Amino acid sequence: MVSRWIVLLLGIGSAAHAASADRYLDLRDATQATAGWGVARSHASVDGQPLRIGTEVFPQGIGTHAPAELVFPLDGQQRWLTFYAGVSADMTEKGSVTVQVWTDGKKAYETEVMRVREEPRYVSLPVS
Repeated sequence: MVSRWIVLLLGIGSAAHAASADRYLDLRDATQATAGWGVARSHASVDGQPLRIGTEVFPQGIGTHAPAELVFPLDGQQRWLTFYAGVSADMTEKGSVTVQVWTDGKKAYETEVMRVREEPRYVSLPVS
């Protein structure tokens, strides 16, 4: 089985869910960050390249290599977790990945299988 690069673009929305109250998560916010290969990076792919999924380029987000685990604390002020997920456009070989979101020890969401060269998947989950 071949490991894959994953690009996650994570945002947390406040109770007001107003654009001015939204914030982007990066690895400085994480209480835990593991990557299957290399090191997860904020605002870059695992190998330091720009974050790209399909034909989209993202200036912010987290690049990591599967299997990975990123843990972020919530302080009760957030209502939504929104993100784009997908396999890095830097991948040249066959590969696939799924992304799971766990809250309070329970799986809250799992993407369908995402493959190389597919466009990003947008996810919006309530976390209040």
